[in-house]
Amino acid sequence: MGIKTLLPFLKDVTENSYLDSFKGLVAAVDASCWLHKAIAISYSQFGDDRRVKEICNSYLDLLERNKIRPLVVFDGLPLPGKDRERDNRAMQRKQQQQKADQLRRSGKVTEARNALAAAAEINHDLVCGFIQTCRQKSIDYVVAPYEADAEIALLYEHAM
Repeated sequence: MGIKTLLPFLKDVTENSYLDSFKGLVAAVDASCWLHKAIAISYSQFGDDRRVKEICNSYLDLLERNKIRPLVVFDGLPLPGKDRERDNRAMQRKQQQQKADQLRRSGKVTEARNALAAAAEINHDLVCGFIQTCRQKSIDYVVAPYEADAEIALLYEHAM
C-alpha cells in the first residue's frame, strides 16, 4: 500500500515526463501496484476480477509500444514485521465487504462495486495469471524475497 505521504513529500524533486522520454530503457514495475489498480478498475466496472489480467496486459503493451522494456517485480514472502499491518488491512477489507453487501441489498450497485474494489485483495491466482502473461509475452520478471519495492531499489542501485 505504500507510504501515504510520500508523493507530496517528493513533489519538489519530481518532474512530469512523457513515456517516450524513457524509450530504450528498462522500467522496473511493482506488480502489486498494477494488480491493485487493475482490481479496482475491474471491480468498479463488473464487481469481480474478470478484467485484471487484461488490464495488466494493457499496461505491459503501453510500455512496449513506447519501446520501454518492462521488468515486473512480484512480492515474495510476507514481511514478518508487517503482521499487524496485514491484520489491519484484512479487517478493513472485511468491513468493506460488509459495506458492499449492504449497499447491494439496498440496490446501490455502483457504490457496492466500489466497496468491493476496496475489499478485494491480490490472490495467488491473480499473481499466477500475471506471471503467465509475462511468460507468454517473454517479459522479464522476478519474484522478490519479500517486498517488490525493496527489490526494485536494489536493482536500481546495481543498474539492473
